Amino acid sequence: MAFSTLLNNSTSHNGIHSSTKQTSTLLSSTNSFLSNPIITASYRAASTNSTWNESSLPERIKSLDEYKAIYSLSIKDPNRFWRMAAERLDWYQFPTKIKNTEFDYRSERGVDIKWYEDGILNVCYNCLDRHIEHDHSLAQQVALVFEPDTPTESRHHVTYGELLRDVKKFANVLKKHGVKKGDRVTVYMPMVVEACVALLACARIGAVHSVVFGGFSSNNVAERIFDCDSTVVITSDFGVRGGKSSRLKNKIDQALKMKQGSNVKTVFVFERNHGMVELKDDCADLRGTLEWTDGRDFWVHEELEKVDDNCEPEPMNAEDPLFIVNLIIYF
Repeated sequence: MAFSTLLNNSTSHNGIHSSTKQTSTLLSSTNSFLSNPIITASYRAASTNSTWNESSLPERIKSLDEYKAIYSLSIKDPNRFWRMAAERLDWYQFPTKIKNTEFDYRSERGVDIKWYEDGILNVCYNCLDRHIEHDHSLAQQVALVFEPDTPTESRHHVTYGELLRDVKKFANVLKKHGVKKGDRVTVYMPMVVEACVALLACARIGAVHSVVFGGFSSNNVAERIFDCDSTVVITSDFGVRGGKSSRLKNKIDQALKMKQGSNVKTVFVFERNHGMVELKDDCADLRGTLEWTDGRDFWVHEELEKVDDNCEPEPMNAEDPLFIVNLIIYF
């Protein structure tokens, strides 16, 4: 595969399209993402013919027969199929080992599952950067639509360019406070745009995020903080669902007073609806009741003012942990 050629192509034609009018420094010609030495995925050369030519996965499956042919390949030759699937991503180092699995617990190896184990990539880059690099107009397109709790309120739209800028800046906030590759970060957030920013920022710098459902009690949170040995928590001051507010920051304070949460050194707090002028600040009257521990608790919007939006993604092995799933199992 001609990845050296693709690499050269990806780094030599990264000038901003003249029609792009984003004023953020995200799209500045001096921004480092314009010369990122990432290997460009070959899926952009995928066949657009009506008949699948089996050299790469199609952008869209056009017929049931085409679907059956692709499915058949995935069963007969999984290594070839998943290699083509990998070509749809951007890699620092394309994997040579595709599928390496053992499902027989009785074998000497035991159950062991590895995919793309020698590949190097970054999930955040694949979610955001590469799309803007390959189509600069995408920076102006809407990536997220936030529906407020009150149906009569206006929706809040976030473009790909805005999302990437915010992710880079928050990633720099995390790094500024010592968060690094392999660290576990507990995320206790409502369903808001900032939750997406937090998860992508962790992925960008290689930190492992542990998402804890925003409806869990302080006891539940403390247990999950302890289980993943987390020293950093990301939360919001309040969450609102169905017109009822939830004091998320207060629950974190309670969790950190317990033995299981005593190792947490840093708490980042997003202010609900901060900067969204079209949305009502429905928790403004409650904000004065928040407990605050200086040196441990930090408002995210204040920390963002202290960093820039230049943050290179951390190269990660494909088998490096990305997140920790917290489940509730009832017996």
